[in-house]
Amino acid sequence: MYEQDLLNGRITREEASELVAIWMLYTDVKFYVENSEWPETSTCIQLGGCDESGQVVFNDVTKIFIEQHHLNKLINPKLNCRYFEKSPTEYLKLMGKAILDGHNTFALINDDVIINGLQQSGVELQDARLYVNGGCQETMIEGCGHTEGAAIYISMLRFLDLFLRKDKNAELVTPIDSAQTFEEFYEKFLAEFNKFFTLIVEQRNYRQSFYKEALYSPLFSATQKGCIENGKDYVLGGAKYNFSTVAIVGFANVVDSLYSIKTLVYDKKRVTLQEFIDILKANWEGYQNFRKETIALHKYGHNEKDVDALANTFITDLSNLIKSKKNERGGNYLPSTFVYKYNRTFARLLRATPDGRKDFEYMAAGCSPSLLQPIDDMLSPIKTINNVNFSACGGGISVLDMMLPVSSNLDEDIFVNFMRACNKSKCVTLQPNVVSVEDLLDAQKNPEKHKNLIVRICGLSALFIALSPEVQDEIINRNFYKR
Repeated sequence: MYEQDLLNGRITREEASELVAIWMLYTDVKFYVENSEWPETSTCIQLGGCDESGQVVFNDVTKIFIEQHHLNKLINPKLNCRYFEKSPTEYLKLMGKAILDGHNTFALINDDVIINGLQQSGVELQDARLYVNGGCQETMIEGCGHTEGAAIYISMLRFLDLFLRKDKNAELVTPIDSAQTFEEFYEKFLAEFNKFFTLIVEQRNYRQSFYKEALYSPLFSATQKGCIENGKDYVLGGAKYNFSTVAIVGFANVVDSLYSIKTLVYDKKRVTLQEFIDILKANWEGYQNFRKETIALHKYGHNEKDVDALANTFITDLSNLIKSKKNERGGNYLPSTFVYKYNRTFARLLRATPDGRKDFEYMAAGCSPSLLQPIDDMLSPIKTINNVNFSACGGGISVLDMMLPVSSNLDEDIFVNFMRACNKSKCVTLQPNVVSVEDLLDAQKNPEKHKNLIVRICGLSALFIALSPEVQDEIINRNFYKR
């Protein structure tokens, strides 16, 4: 349509660019982003990737949206940019130019992983190729049903906490009594989670059954494949696909905790399981040297083969368990490591854990490494992800939040190579931030000097100075580099 308008002289590129900018500007104005400490709008633009035949999607309209978003320093709509092996260098450079300039508004989504995962979940190839990401970055099969991008959030680390030690306010989880080997411990851990998750699903499906009787959506259903053919509203399962996504919070911390138990309790026999539990009850007080030893162990996200192998086993087993459950529409649940803000909010009830965390400290975001160890370089988490099969999530989103180093050496060409490496390493979704810790700290002290400083929080971006001190501190303390 744009090309036809140009050809017939109805519009110029400059006029089209202005119209696109005006259209996008509306969301930031409506949600008062300059004064909002959590400017969630759930408005997204999907760019790039491939079409239903697998051909590259990149054209002048793509360029205009990215250019105008960057030029006008917009925060919304969210830029969800698909890319894959065949994505043009020009496209990656265009994103790199904006990101390296500090326009931290992108979610970079790997088609090759998402499409493969969706196919594993039974989505036909042409439908999978036309997936979009809505809300934040959740996968949706557009025109084929409402894929609940975050139907359930589960604090997996809180579950491990309850599995290790009883809490009178949480009676749904039975703590472990004993285990002679790590394999026995891990088997009991998964079996108890299966019981817990089954109960959660049953309760949710029962609740949702009432919505099925009250919230018919005939207009929406008429636009979805399957509903007319099956004579059913989408809330009754009439659509072609009926997935619901389970967001697993604290993935890295759970992997690190399991690895700590394996290494310190069963391999090295440094402590018994009960002694380790008692140390956690003391919040590591009086056990500082042991905590240092625990933190110094290999950690997920640092390209350590042994802990990465455990992460791969865990995500595979967890995915198989979650995908075996049905939702109220007859579709499968899909796992994801999408956390939104719950790596912070869930932490308010989360006691010390075997990875070295203390009471109430934040969990890792998405599939990012925890904050307990600095990373060597920006490739370490990418190499870890290459060792872990996140395609097992069946198309559910896994998000790596990463602070890219602010450096004159990191130019657009290097960024392109970095994105190619992300693609080959099967990184599902990358949310980069290019901003220095020094600038963030100065923005806290002198906000008037940093009015246009944009940061990516989780599934949304915001002006840094508008954020609450708590969220500002969380961003400042994200995965950092050895100095």
